[in-house]
Amino acid sequence: MKGVVVYDKSNDVAFMETDDQLRLHINAQAVARGLMQPPVEQPLNRDVVMQVLSPFMTSERFLNYSLKSAYRSVQTEDGQLFVFMQFSEYIYIAINGDGTETENYLTRKLSVLNRIFHFTFGPILSELKSDNLSKRLERWNFIAQILNTWCRLYNTEESFLLEAVERLQVNPDLNCKCIGFLENAFLTMKSVDEEAIHSMLFVNSKLLSLFSDSLAPAVDISDTLMIILIIRTLFPSFSPNSDTSHPAPETPRTSENQSTSATRMLRENNLESPSQFGSTSRTKGVAAGGEVSGRTIEGSDDVSELHDSLSSAEAGNAKDEMFWTPEARLPAFDKRVVFLRRGPVSHVPHIMHCVPISEAIVLVFICKISRVEDSVAIARLLEILGCVLAVHWTENIGSAATVSKLLDSSVKAIVNMAQYYGNPETLLEPLQAIGDRWKEIYSASFAEQLEESETAGELNQRTRFELQQMYNQVLDLFYRLFFVPRSVSTEEKNKMMINLIGIQGRLRLSIGDYAKFLVVKSLNNFTLTSYLEKIPGLVHFLYVDRTENHLTTTSLAIGSDRKSDKMELLAIKRNLWKVVDQMQSYLPQGYLSATILKGNYYYNYSLWFENSMGKALTIQTPLRTTQKFLLPGIISHNFYRMMMSKCFSKDDHPIRCYELITVHTSNMPKSLMHEQCQKLVKLLLQTSSVSSSPLPLM
Repeated sequence: MKGVVVYDKSNDVAFMETDDQLRLHINAQAVARGLMQPPVEQPLNRDVVMQVLSPFMTSERFLNYSLKSAYRSVQTEDGQLFVFMQFSEYIYIAINGDGTETENYLTRKLSVLNRIFHFTFGPILSELKSDNLSKRLERWNFIAQILNTWCRLYNTEESFLLEAVERLQVNPDLNCKCIGFLENAFLTMKSVDEEAIHSMLFVNSKLLSLFSDSLAPAVDISDTLMIILIIRTLFPSFSPNSDTSHPAPETPRTSENQSTSATRMLRENNLESPSQFGSTSRTKGVAAGGEVSGRTIEGSDDVSELHDSLSSAEAGNAKDEMFWTPEARLPAFDKRVVFLRRGPVSHVPHIMHCVPISEAIVLVFICKISRVEDSVAIARLLEILGCVLAVHWTENIGSAATVSKLLDSSVKAIVNMAQYYGNPETLLEPLQAIGDRWKEIYSASFAEQLEESETAGELNQRTRFELQQMYNQVLDLFYRLFFVPRSVSTEEKNKMMINLIGIQGRLRLSIGDYAKFLVVKSLNNFTLTSYLEKIPGLVHFLYVDRTENHLTTTSLAIGSDRKSDKMELLAIKRNLWKVVDQMQSYLPQGYLSATILKGNYYYNYSLWFENSMGKALTIQTPLRTTQKFLLPGIISHNFYRMMMSKCFSKDDHPIRCYELITVHTSNMPKSLMHEQCQKLVKLLLQTSSVSSSPLPLM
């Protein structure tokens, strides 16, 4: 029995996703209390869910706002676990009733869900609860599918377990060829109105190649992981070898029922889910019309016919088994607006094009929008206002003087925007209203009120009301400028589709000879063979450069078909997941290393720091965080960056951070095992040049 429910500030359900067991349980409770009529098999009703869970919501908000101490979790006598998190004015509840998901897992799941919301809708989370039933269920269905993809990848792939990107290891010649393919595709995209700034080639969940504009800001690694989630949701790939290469841990695991509650409601209300939300069309080369994150994508029959002819002509020599369907026709392209991170700003809108090349291989273009710097300025102002309006705002953003200065400079920056647009009168009124409201707030001893609130722990009601109104005005401005669909002519659409079709066809031909190799390589990326002679007893390792959040790990695979060997491999994977989960709960308490014996193997974990010269550093201030829900990772927040800033003075920067997890046979003496860990880091240094000092024994 599993599910997630999200409430907005008015206690209305903004999002919900449940399995069949939880749906039946809630409906049974509602029927027993007279909130609805039988049968209990009907779809969930938002009003019913709100009333059934209202006692939790009432007490949660009372504890949070009145006593400044909210729930973290509640466990009932019959074993049902409820985990609570609050982001801005939204309260998230994760429910598990079968004991297969831990509190830490559900906490991470809610953090990832919040990141999915913001990656998809930016700061406009009100779009989750559209008044249009079909549109709302389509969005819920798509979000639920992304969340299910995360659950599956977290339970099977080390890159999502540790939240780091794994590069596909190929020889230099093939790597240069792939970069050349990307460069040619990148230059082709430059010829259309949407200016590409990044092109990436993925094989399953691994990054093969990246080509970027020299002036473009780097893609945040957390955004790369989110892009992988999107493409693994839109273009799922299956391999007969995946079960042996990545056996899923026993717990926590996702629901066996992959049909989302939103999908069921769409079906039972006779509503169709457009191809751009949920699943892409697998019979046409061009997606059917569908509304995506506030943008409208429409297909053209002429372009569809062109795609069919080009695909068959340019890929005439390609083998059918490379692709998803017997007709060797690829799923539709996908175009959507996504909101990327740039430094301290979390909602910078970009356009993402996903182009499937072959089975498990997807090309992604990230294109910048017009006036992107304006979006950065407005998004930054929204985030500052959001932090100030938070219950414990001083923990998030700084002193009263810092806040006042940041707000003043940010407001002045956006008020002057109207003169840069071709039709400034449409922006003059809202910009002037924002400026006038800020003048009123600032003139009413705003800085002094902030200083008082630092002591009291909250803003006074009048200041909070004015800031909330200003936040709503800025949010509306962001929506009008960067969320409302812009008018696109049929000629522009067809030009873009022709470019993408050409890129797809050429890349299919170019990469065709390597496609099968790359797919197999993605399942067995890095073998342990070369290390066995130098490090006997080593079974598996995961090495993460936390400065770049890049993962190097061996493939846990066996060549034997014996059942006993497969069971042994599955046990290693399960224990590895448990050890990582255990250590991630210890890290916020300041523990940096541990050696744990499970079954026939030692699992060793170490985290350490180096300066720019590669010299190992000793922590100056031990980490003892009191922040709620702070689990190591980078998708929802960069835990390791926070850790480095709290544990070291500014004089020590830049600092590099590394993680190493090893699995050794249990007959290995601990002293020798630690020596081998140091030796392994040196060997990795010779091939990757990411660390320059031995692992300290801690």
